Amino acid sequence: MELMWSRPELIISSSPMSMYNIIYIIERTQADPRYPGISTTQLKGWVTDTRYEVALTGHCSQVRYRVMAINQFGSSGFSNPVYAPSLSPGPVQNIHLTGKGIYYYEDKNNTAFSEFMTVLKWDNPVGWDDRDIDHYEWNQMMNRSCEYISHDSLPILKKMINQSNHILMTISSVSIGCKFLAQVRAVSKCNTKGPWANLLVDLTNCSSINGYMCQDKPFDPPGKVGNVTLSVTSKTEDEVMNYLLYPNLKLTSPLHVFLHVHWRPPLDLGSHGYVDHYIVRSGKAERQLFPIPPEFIGMPASKKAPNDTVEMIFEVETYSIPYTFGVQVIAVGPSQTITDNQWGLFPMHTMEVSRNDSAIMHFMKEGQVLLDQAGIVIIYVKNTMPVHFVFDDSPMGRVGNTTVDRFAMQWGPLVGPEGNRTITVENGTVIARVTYLSDEAEEESREDFYVFTLPEGGQ
Repeated sequence: MELMWSRPELIISSSPMSMYNIIYIIERTQADPRYPGISTTQLKGWVTDTRYEVALTGHCSQVRYRVMAINQFGSSGFSNPVYAPSLSPGPVQNIHLTGKGIYYYEDKNNTAFSEFMTVLKWDNPVGWDDRDIDHYEWNQMMNRSCEYISHDSLPILKKMINQSNHILMTISSVSIGCKFLAQVRAVSKCNTKGPWANLLVDLTNCSSINGYMCQDKPFDPPGKVGNVTLSVTSKTEDEVMNYLLYPNLKLTSPLHVFLHVHWRPPLDLGSHGYVDHYIVRSGKAERQLFPIPPEFIGMPASKKAPNDTVEMIFEVETYSIPYTFGVQVIAVGPSQTITDNQWGLFPMHTMEVSRNDSAIMHFMKEGQVLLDQAGIVIIYVKNTMPVHFVFDDSPMGRVGNTTVDRFAMQWGPLVGPEGNRTITVENGTVIARVTYLSDEAEEESREDFYVFTLPEGGQ
């Protein structure tokens, strides 16, 4: 260590320097570590320079120094004291796991109490002896990361008896697949702390753990598919496929009702990292009061699709009265099995569908379908002046919660009885209103509105 100071001011600054030659006396006082309150003072010598090098007797020497300036006229006494600084230890060296690393100790009576154990060992910081180190400390709240959050646990660290540079680390067996960052640092006898030294304790490689038998990883299935859309198209399957390949193709001849289901693959591909296949379940469904999800009526149909599929088209069973049709699209992982009580975990997507009545098929063959929705089919026949209304004469049944005995249809410009509702035609766009009527006095009528567009030049 080097002591440094400034020259004192001269009593007569204009006098020749030779008259005021100065020497400096260095005083050293050190506390006796064996007897508190007792110290030893020594005069280390004299110098003419304003600096002096001294050897430290330890990293926490607790030594005090004072300097006195003397010339031929005497001295003004010692300076204020300074103390040797307390040095901080460096990082511990060669931190490692002893023996073969990590060991598994199984509790035969209760495997939940089984544990992983390992011993951490290290060497002193460079330049520090055991007599300079008061103790070592470790971070009890160490950083850790786990493949599954349910496997996270906090290890227990204990000092080993008569081993100052060893600690025993105990980890719950549920933490297989986790990584732990153990940290150790030295604390000097003057209570200065060194930096943390890190060691990664890795439980992700089960084969490297002594006495542990590797098991299959917990299965994490793929997540839910996204952006599921349903649309009903009254076209043949070949026509629909051509339309998907050539979107500009115009379809004019509705022959059957097909359901087009489209979806986006799940963002979460599960623990295996890919989807094995999709299951598409469909059938009649019943909507429930919120928040109860809709349910299938009876056993739904089920189709399996390859893992690169994002859409499916299949024929829908139709009736004269609209009904609720439900679809579930499920991403299935490798070796995943879905039990009967798990189908409710997947969302159901619903829509209202109905059939094209055979009584109007002769119009469909010659005309252009402008609207086919919820039992309402509107056909445009070129060069035909009359407007044809064709009604199904089968029993009406129910629409939603309304008993339907008959219905009426209006389209084009319409003004309500109080002028508060207007249905207008603009640029070939027509709005049609269908009113479902019931003979039961307590039930109110239901109105549905449909929009379609006339062909260019059509009337």
